[in-house]
Amino acid sequence: MQARRILLTVPIQTVSKGNGLLDVGLGSVAAACRHAGWDVTLVDWNTQMTLGDLEGFLEKERFDLVGIKVFTQDFDAARRTLRQARVSQPSAATLMGGPHPTGSLPKDLWEEFGDDLDFAMAGDGEPGMMALLEAWNQAGGRPNADTLCRVPGLRFRDQGRIHANEPVFLEDLDSLPLRDLSLQDPRTYDFWESGAMGRVAPVHTGRGCPCRCGYCIAWKINGPKARLRSLESIQEEIHVLTTVYGVRRIHFMDNVFLSDRDRVEKLCRWLIEKRYRLTWDFVPTSYFRELLDPSLPPLLYRAGCTEALFGIESGSEAVLRRIHKNGSPEEYAQAVHACVRAGIHCLGFFMFGFPDETLEEMEQTLSFAMSLPFSARMFGICLPFPGTSSHGRLLEKHGIQRVDWGSYDFTKPSLLPSQASLSQVMAMRDRANREHLKTWTGIKGLGQMILRRVVRKVRLFMKTKATLGG
Repeated sequence: MQARRILLTVPIQTVSKGNGLLDVGLGSVAAACRHAGWDVTLVDWNTQMTLGDLEGFLEKERFDLVGIKVFTQDFDAARRTLRQARVSQPSAATLMGGPHPTGSLPKDLWEEFGDDLDFAMAGDGEPGMMALLEAWNQAGGRPNADTLCRVPGLRFRDQGRIHANEPVFLEDLDSLPLRDLSLQDPRTYDFWESGAMGRVAPVHTGRGCPCRCGYCIAWKINGPKARLRSLESIQEEIHVLTTVYGVRRIHFMDNVFLSDRDRVEKLCRWLIEKRYRLTWDFVPTSYFRELLDPSLPPLLYRAGCTEALFGIESGSEAVLRRIHKNGSPEEYAQAVHACVRAGIHCLGFFMFGFPDETLEEMEQTLSFAMSLPFSARMFGICLPFPGTSSHGRLLEKHGIQRVDWGSYDFTKPSLLPSQASLSQVMAMRDRANREHLKTWTGIKGLGQMILRRVVRKVRLFMKTKATLGG
C-alpha cells in the first residue's frame, strides 16, 4: 500500500524569504512522521517558495495532511497558507503547531482560522504526531472523535465542540526518532554567519524552562522542567554536523544548556579533546548563575565558546520582579563580566513596554544596558504574544476580549500593556538603538562582516524569542 503523505511547512510569504533558520523542532517532527510510516515533504525557513509557488506546488502534489509551524508574527502568512492549502487540496486535513497555537486559547484558533483549520498541536509535537498518524493508518483515513480524544496535545473541533487534549512532555528525549538531515541539509541554509566564520547549525541539548517570564511561553511549549538529551547523543550529532556537513559553528539554542553542570563540563572537555575546527554560542537563560563560578567561563572559552546571548530584558529590579525573571541586575552584570573576562563576547537583549512599566524604569534599562561590556545590544518592544501574562495584561488594560492578530502591526504595535505611552516606548527603543550604535561602531576590529553576522543573529533571536525563554 502506498504511504500516506504529509507536507510540513512554515507560513509562506507573498515574496520569497531566502535562506534562513534550520528549524530543529520541525525536523524532529518530520522524523516522527516518517517513523509513523508517512512520506514526508519538508519546506523549512530556507524556502525560496512564494505564495504563488505554493499554489502551483499543491496543484501538482497530493497530500493527506498539511502541517504548518506558526509564530504569531507570521499570522497573516499562516492564514494565507492555510487558505491556499484548503483551496488547492480540499480533501487534505490541515494542522497547525508551534508557539501561536500553543499559547492561544483553542477557541481563539477557530475564531481566527475558521474552517481552514482542522487540527492544532501543543506540547511535544512528536508523540502527538505519531499517535495521530498511526491512528490515521489504522482507520484508513481521518480518525473518529473518540480516537482523536486520545491523541496527546491535539486540539480539534467536532460537531461544533472544541476539544483540547492534555499535552505530554517526554522525559526520555533519546527515545525520539533521530532527525534525518537529508530533509534539512545544513549546506542549504545561510543564516547568521558568512565568509570565514563558516557554516552554522543549531543544536538542542534539551527542552524545558523553569521560568514563567511574563513575555514568554517557553514553559508552555517545552514544559516547565528541564529534560536533557544524553551527552552521547549530543556528541554524535556534533560529529555528524562537522564531519559530514562541514559545520563550523554551533548554536546551542535551548534554555537548559547550563542546567546540568557535569554534562556541560564533559561536553567542553570532549570538544577540547576532539579539536574540531568549531566555535559555538549559547543562551544562559534561567541558569546564568552557573557562570558566576570562576572556573566555568574559561572552560567554555577553551572549548570554543565565543558568544553568550543574554536575554536580560530590563535593568529595573522592579520590572524584573513583575515579569518573573529569576535574576537581579547585579547578578546579570556579574555573569556578563565573568564571560567577558574569559574572552567570551556577550550580546545583550532588552525590551521596553512591559506591563505597567514607567518611563523612569525604561531609563534604568537603557542606563544598565549601556554600562555593561556587551559586544552588541538589541533593544526591542515587549509584544503581547498569546499565552503570556503580558498578553493578559494588555487585554485587561484595553478592555478587549481578543487581539486581532491580522491587523496587529508587530513593527509599529498599536496596543501595549505598559504604563508608558506607545510613543514613549517607541521613542525609547529608537533612542537606545542609536546610543548603542554610537558606541558599537567605534570598537576596533568589528568590520562589516561582523556587523552583518550579528544583525542576522539578532533577527533570528527575535524570531525565535518564544522558544528561547527568559
